[in-house]
Amino acid sequence: MIHSTLSALLFRWWYYTGGSRDIIGGEFAVLCILVIVFFMFFYYRITKRLERRRMPGGKPIKLVDPLSTAHRSILSEKSDYYNQLSKPDKELYEKRVRFYMTSKMFTAEDGYPVTDEMKVMISAAAAQITFGLPAIANSNYTHILIMPNADMTPRTASPNSIVVPWREFVAGYAHSDDG
Repeated sequence: MIHSTLSALLFRWWYYTGGSRDIIGGEFAVLCILVIVFFMFFYYRITKRLERRRMPGGKPIKLVDPLSTAHRSILSEKSDYYNQLSKPDKELYEKRVRFYMTSKMFTAEDGYPVTDEMKVMISAAAAQITFGLPAIANSNYTHILIMPNADMTPRTASPNSIVVPWREFVAGYAHSDDG
């Protein structure tokens, strides 16, 4: 889409400036190619920068870090989706869960404790939703705010945060056939 829009703009500029009378030979084609390469270079740089996002602690995120055995046991106990995956898909799913857990900041309001079970289950739900997508999916959301229930109004939610009412999340996650 970017390339077609760019070439349409360049053609209009070429046409309204007199076309081939002002540009001799293949200079217009060279100019078009240079502009397209310029935009492709910056598009590549921006997407690579997004892929190399950093955690709040400043450490680079590695998609190859293994999931701990405690987290793996929470997954196998609570997630029917995880239990139905094949062994290679389980390994990829565990990496996705680990990536999500390390790339997001989990907090709660009013002293509500954030446990590893909460982090694993919320990360597993996000990994399940984005399992067929690139690992960078959901990169705009950096903060997960956990509320005790849906009746509460979040005070510290920002535009790049996801608010999760914990009791409702657990009740919905308990029924794997409910959609």
